[in-house]
Amino acid sequence: MSKLHVVAGAGPVGTTVAEQLATQGLRVRILTRSGSGPHHPRIERLRIDVNDPRALDDALTGPDGDSAVAFYMCIHGSTYSAEVWEKELPAAEQVVLDAAGRVGAVVVFPESLYSYSSPHEVMTEDSPRNATRGKLGVRTRLLAARDAHSTPTVSVVASDFFGPHVVNAHAGERMSPRFSQGRRPACSDQRIHRTRSPTCPISPPP
Repeated sequence: MSKLHVVAGAGPVGTTVAEQLATQGLRVRILTRSGSGPHHPRIERLRIDVNDPRALDDALTGPDGDSAVAFYMCIHGSTYSAEVWEKELPAAEQVVLDAAGRVGAVVVFPESLYSYSSPHEVMTEDSPRNATRGKLGVRTRLLAARDAHSTPTVSVVASDFFGPHVVNAHAGERMSPRFSQGRRPACSDQRIHRTRSPTCPISPPP
């Protein structure tokens, strides 16, 4: 039997991660407050709040008593606000880190560039991440808390947010389906520069 992988959140990132893991033949549990998530024979959808330590302990244990090997923390703040992030995210991440540590699972976090304190320079893994203000500071503190925790973590940093389930980004559903079909995106630099609005409708298939 394959190892258990647990994904928290069924947004664009959580859904994509769960689907990719299942496609690889792995056992997947996806946790949401509503019990939603992608439909796949290898994906089990559970109605769980990750802020509940007892429920999370149960979710990290399989039916045969085997423990999850990895937890993918794909939830975010309920609104795009520094105050909300500060209130919701540190506490949720601590609960997840504690629960994963009890079963020996690694925690994987999708991460942004917000914590980088010199964004006007070329950013690498070794660039300073000392941002302090607003949402940027929240991300810095989250990274520091992960680093200080005994549970092993991986933070996967991406500069842009796009993919087959992303509907509110310029490079989301407008471009991803064409890439997956081996076709060129409908947008070009010349076309973007000529327009003031960040819209670029998909051209009809040739």
